[in-house]
Amino acid sequence: RKSVGMFPLMSGTGRKAYPPLHNNRMKREMLKYTETSERPIFKYIPLKYLTKMLDDDTLYVNKVATWDDVYENFFLKQRFVYGNRVVPSEMLNEIFGGIFGQSWTSLKSSDAMWRIYSKYVSGNCDEEELSESAIRVASTPNLVYGELCKAGLSDDYGMKFCEVKYMSHDEIEHWLDDIGAINRQNMVDLILKSLFIKRKDFEHEHEVRIIIYVKSLCSNAKSDSVIVPIHTQNMITEYVIDPRMNGQQCNVIMSMLKRHGANESLVRQSGLYTLNKKTLVLEC
Repeated sequence: RKSVGMFPLMSGTGRKAYPPLHNNRMKREMLKYTETSERPIFKYIPLKYLTKMLDDDTLYVNKVATWDDVYENFFLKQRFVYGNRVVPSEMLNEIFGGIFGQSWTSLKSSDAMWRIYSKYVSGNCDEEELSESAIRVASTPNLVYGELCKAGLSDDYGMKFCEVKYMSHDEIEHWLDDIGAINRQNMVDLILKSLFIKRKDFEHEHEVRIIIYVKSLCSNAKSDSVIVPIHTQNMITEYVIDPRMNGQQCNVIMSMLKRHGANESLVRQSGLYTLNKKTLVLEC
């Protein structure tokens, strides 16, 4: 079977059968979210990316190095010394280049998340004008995990799926101070732990994160992402439209999603800004 990087190729005529991971060790390594594996998780995806995801049945997992927050992977951005020599940044960047991640959230309803991740355009719009408006898709850790397993991850790579822990700047500094001696045996564990730590400034995100990494700490990955073959319809349980959209915009978005294969019964608009009026009686 041909393969590119870590995942098998999809044939031009259809999807190949991707075998499940063949050992329980990988399952335990990845799913650190077992106690809440059926609890819904959510992701805000711009329409231009979601429609491609529906068409191609692929999930893009981007390099952590491409993320905006300078604190991402803060551990590997420290100054490392071996003997009396400083470890070259190129060597650390090579490790950093073999780490890929994707963010979800456990927070179902959030005004801040809509405003951060979905572009709002007022007035009647066509599909192109709405392409950067986000849809909040829902799934569960078990469903996402299942699709990643079916992709046939090779033994050269590991995965972890876990909630992010939020810490203050001082707490992060103390975490680094308490590390002690670093060796090849604990290096991967420290990298992974740091990837699930973020500053308290981002606590509103309630992030749940997938990390795919090269176990050997050596990577020649040239692409900014890995493309995982999935069955999108098996993974997504709901599509929610931005609550700021008007009726015409919702109709355009509904039509787009339906045309690209989304189950129409799973699509609705967020009721975040809907006011249910009650009748209140005034007495003379």
